[in-house]
Amino acid sequence: MFFHFNIDIAILCVYLSFLIAIPLLSKRFTKNTSDFIVANKNQYFWIGFATVFMSNFSSWAFSGGAAKAYESGFAVLAVFTGNALGYIIAALFISTKMRQTNLETSHQIINARYGNKSQQSLLWVGIPINLTGHSIRVYGISLFLSAIYHVPIIYPILACVLMVLFVVIAGGAWTIATTNLMQFFFLVPTTAILGFTAIHRSHGLSSMIAAIPQDRLFGHLEVHHAYLFIAWIIAVMVNQCYSSQSMNISGRYLASTDSRTARKVAWTCAALFCIMPFLWYSPIWSMWSLTDKTNLLVQYPFLEHAANNAAYVYSVGLLNIQGMFGIIGAIMFATTVSALAGAMNNMSGNILRTFYQHFFAPNATDKHLLLALRTIVCLWCTIIFLISLTLSHVTSVSLFNAVIFMGSLLRFPIVVPLALGLLVKRTPDWSGWVTPLFGFCISILAYFMVYSSFFPFFFPHWNISTINKNDLLVVVSVLMHSTLTTGFFFSTKLWYKAPALARYRKQRNLFQSIHIVISPVQVSVVDAKRRVLMSCILYSLSAFMCGLFFITQELIYCYIMICIVFPASFLLYSGKRVLSQNKKRL
Repeated sequence: MFFHFNIDIAILCVYLSFLIAIPLLSKRFTKNTSDFIVANKNQYFWIGFATVFMSNFSSWAFSGGAAKAYESGFAVLAVFTGNALGYIIAALFISTKMRQTNLETSHQIINARYGNKSQQSLLWVGIPINLTGHSIRVYGISLFLSAIYHVPIIYPILACVLMVLFVVIAGGAWTIATTNLMQFFFLVPTTAILGFTAIHRSHGLSSMIAAIPQDRLFGHLEVHHAYLFIAWIIAVMVNQCYSSQSMNISGRYLASTDSRTARKVAWTCAALFCIMPFLWYSPIWSMWSLTDKTNLLVQYPFLEHAANNAAYVYSVGLLNIQGMFGIIGAIMFATTVSALAGAMNNMSGNILRTFYQHFFAPNATDKHLLLALRTIVCLWCTIIFLISLTLSHVTSVSLFNAVIFMGSLLRFPIVVPLALGLLVKRTPDWSGWVTPLFGFCISILAYFMVYSSFFPFFFPHWNISTINKNDLLVVVSVLMHSTLTTGFFFSTKLWYKAPALARYRKQRNLFQSIHIVISPVQVSVVDAKRRVLMSCILYSLSAFMCGLFFITQELIYCYIMICIVFPASFLLYSGKRVLSQNKKRL
């Protein structure tokens, strides 16, 4: 046991050294604020889909999501199916339109569509909601690492925030993109192979499913509440689909090299979210076929009410793969860092371009703006640390419910005008901020309907537990926002008047630009050098996996190494080819 613990710590330390080295190696590609915010709109397919996928993924999937998989079985897949559907819709409609706006931040698009007042309102209302959501992510990974290494939760929180701060400040979008590429080609093969290993050791898929207790296949719903479970699945999927089309979220396509790349990125992410979640949670569902000790509160008493968030940690431990705790801890830490770094970079870019530069420094130099960007990032990270620390003292918090409630009650009202803004043109500018205000009132109404005597009065035969009430709140809020809030947004067309000439021209330019296809451009020498650098990073990671294979004799590390070598070879080949062609031209 002593050797296992030390090798896990060593693996985590080596992987953290990768995270520290990447910003130092890639920061030379950041020359100005455009490079810092959107990588100069030059993210080709490989790095584009890795960045978009990782921006929608964090350790929450293996803490709060894992708790839901442990408690309610396949119900957790509804969230990721909603993500997949959202990306399919984005591939068909929104991804290319967002790229074709040719702007740098999502809030510049919101400003062009709804004007400055609505854009500023949405910006400042969204900041506390986003900061709280990101703090939940940090709290989730801190619980995870605390369960693995049995350390006070404050240390993982501090380490995560400091690493995010370092990655973003070092080089912005290009540093984050390079980090995301490494995370993707480490996370996906490792978790997929773990899923297959769990299924194999459970003697097949059918045996694994048969061993799961019936009350955990689809949650704690009684038979006569089965329709509530179906309604909950539909509500979560609708929520995820709406969110994926929001201008805020869809801004992740702005850095793609061209329209075709943006669409390919969306299709690839949709395919991954269709396949990967089942493999991610297979170790948890195999738990009942591998052991009879499935009470996580007994296994992790120091986590108290949050013990179920350690379900993935415990299930991986049952597979008894030497060094895997270190690998999983490193992956979860790094993926959270990647997702948060991208979010911090995006939020800071929005503040800089649409607030600070617009009102305080319209003629500032790039050097001044880069310093302002880094200062804003420091402020966000400080706030996230304080909120995460507060959450760590609220032991009864459910990470899964917290994320779902944030989406259905707080984010959904904001998402409605942002998801429909490019599709519905003739609404007044004030519809951008009045619609969320109306939606927040609907969220309050939905909350009191569920947690008051409303349903018992009208449906006295119902006997709804607290868990079922949480699911019912999601269903009611999504239903009311999909009908009432969305209907209110459409009704604002009745008050539409042609805007002033300047606003009319700005809107017209936006709606015209989204239909102008951006053609692929030739790979530049700088891009070729970036590909070579990324291939070297992936080769180093594969060498690390090879070393683990020889040390532990665990075949799983050999499989992971092979999965990393293939993309590394492609990136090296494509980069070297462009560089050699350039030398011949010279």
